[in-house]
Amino acid sequence: MLDLYGGSKKKLDSISFVYGFLDELPAFLSMHKIAPPTVYYWKGSDDPKAMDHGGVSGIVLIAESHVSIHTFPDRGYASIDIFSCNDFDMNGAAQLIMDKFEAKTCERSTTMRGKHFPRDATKVEQIAVMQRKRASI
Repeated sequence: MLDLYGGSKKKLDSISFVYGFLDELPAFLSMHKIAPPTVYYWKGSDDPKAMDHGGVSGIVLIAESHVSIHTFPDRGYASIDIFSCNDFDMNGAAQLIMDKFEAKTCERSTTMRGKHFPRDATKVEQIAVMQRKRASI
């Protein structure tokens, strides 16, 4: 998960730029797009006191999961999630994304999802056998 600060307001406000970013990033990560990116522009509120003044949101589905982005151009901010079941070069991805959006700073967070999800076929088989035994008792 990346939080970008001080990014290019023009790029953060551009549907075509965000689309191109989402279209190219999976190849950089050695991942596989399973559908073209979907990108939307949200106008936001005209009220100067409102927190939401619009931006671009998009997602690209990859075989390994997805990449999503939400931009807040008036604040030079973007929130980007790279959700993947495969390892990838997190430092390289963060640097590429910062460069693409001309961000001044970046906060990076990681989390391990599915800690109890078996990642090994042998473990999956063992769990299935145990569940079948319990069901027959």
